[in-house]
Amino acid sequence: MAAGQENLVTTGEAPRGVAGLPETAGRYALLLDVPNDVRVRVRSGRRFDIAAGSYAYVGSAMGPGGLSARVRRYLGTERRPHWHIDYLLEAAEVRGVLCFSRQMEECRLAGLLAATPRVQTIDGFGCSDCACRSHLLWLPGRISAAGLVECLARLDAGLRALLLVSFQPEPTRSRPPEQTDERL
Repeated sequence: MAAGQENLVTTGEAPRGVAGLPETAGRYALLLDVPNDVRVRVRSGRRFDIAAGSYAYVGSAMGPGGLSARVRRYLGTERRPHWHIDYLLEAAEVRGVLCFSRQMEECRLAGLLAATPRVQTIDGFGCSDCACRSHLLWLPGRISAAGLVECLARLDAGLRALLLVSFQPEPTRSRPPEQTDERL
């Protein structure tokens, strides 16, 4: 294990991974696959045209059950849409999760991702309660949860200390074997 990765936990089994997630408040990044172009209409009526591809979504889990409850919600199939991401998850699959302590600010994490070369923001998505441009970001290739940690750590050396857990859940839809490009 490389220096600084002692907090990194990787598992291919979502139930075991989710059960091990902290029930404390924190921030998270979901790695998503959107298999087809989709128009997402959120609760406010606003529409977002999302192209097929790989995305990262950044959020906070500050309520009861903390990170564990929020990630469990997103990995489950039974959820009433509330946040922008809930509407997108009707057409997307979560393929990676990063959980950070509450000291990692949600907007700082979204800003780090947005500053990554070739990453593009989906303007207005997931940021109706802040001044950020977006909390949903298109990624120029498939990257694993561990690869995203590496990319973010190059932008902010202190980020690793705030990482609590990283894992890749079992796919919920059938798809070909995953090939990732660890470079962003």
